[in-house]
Amino acid sequence: MPAVAQLDDLGLALLVCLVSEQHCIVRAPEHLMENVESRIRSLASEVFSFDYANVRCDVHTTGDHIMTAFERREHNAGRSDTPETKVIVACDLDQAQPHVQIEALEFMRISRGKGQHSQRQMQGTVVFVALLRTTTRAPPFMVDHLNDHFFMLHDVSEHTHTSGKIPQQRPPYASADSFASLSSLSSVIIKRDNPALNTKSLTHSPQSTISPAQIANLQAHASKIRSSAEIRRYIHNIVTFLRLHRGVAGGVSALAARNLPILARILSVLHSLNYIPPSLVALAARKVFTHRILVATPETERSMQWGSDYNAVSDALDGMTPERIVDEVLANVECPL
Repeated sequence: MPAVAQLDDLGLALLVCLVSEQHCIVRAPEHLMENVESRIRSLASEVFSFDYANVRCDVHTTGDHIMTAFERREHNAGRSDTPETKVIVACDLDQAQPHVQIEALEFMRISRGKGQHSQRQMQGTVVFVALLRTTTRAPPFMVDHLNDHFFMLHDVSEHTHTSGKIPQQRPPYASADSFASLSSLSSVIIKRDNPALNTKSLTHSPQSTISPAQIANLQAHASKIRSSAEIRRYIHNIVTFLRLHRGVAGGVSALAARNLPILARILSVLHSLNYIPPSLVALAARKVFTHRILVATPETERSMQWGSDYNAVSDALDGMTPERIVDEVLANVECPL
């Protein structure tokens, strides 16, 4: 599909959400927040021809503010040219009060507004994007259940934006034969170049549109992707090793385990494959688990229950991050040939 090949990293992330009918978290440096939001708006309206709404959150945000974004769509629902799918961007959703985040979760789960003064049934499909600022804050970024219901995390990295380069070191879990393809597969979500996020101006070259029929076609192909016994065992082992990792205090949920093969299938479709290669499973694992993993502290590390030395555990957990945990698991789990 030529239009898919023209998409930048944000476009591909949004396409994955539309094909999976799931929601995602997008993190960006503070000075790129407005550019990223504008780019998502442009993609939703111009490339995918979908409706768009946004809400900016802070400690004073209420559930009715989020509901307003849904009501805009309801107001236009009687028009024949109104798209049935809507992309809603919630900027700084992590800054909203916990009860507001719970209401956002209600919108995500059953597409029903539950504001203070109104409750209405929504029509069609809603893709909810939480646009957060890149900080040193460790997951979960929001209340636990809301954080878990986001399908994946996409990072708009400063390095990728400024240099357009991706490190070419071979990951320890990738064989030498598969590394050449793995390095290109990493660009499925993080492209090497993204001129649309220029900090001086938001200009981008014209792109072909992707119709709802084409998205439905991608969904149909994803449902037909073959998954061998070796790949299913590989996915199962990744989930199991993550749960047993000493640095994990939680977050590797049943929902995350279900999302991993779904994302791997969609990535395979975007590469015109009818099977799931291990390299795409590894890529999907990074997207699915990074925002969910709760890193253990010396107080919550499980070996402390049977007498481990506190200082030794502290040293073992020093510098532990969700990214490092996923890397270690991918390095230790045997990759099928």
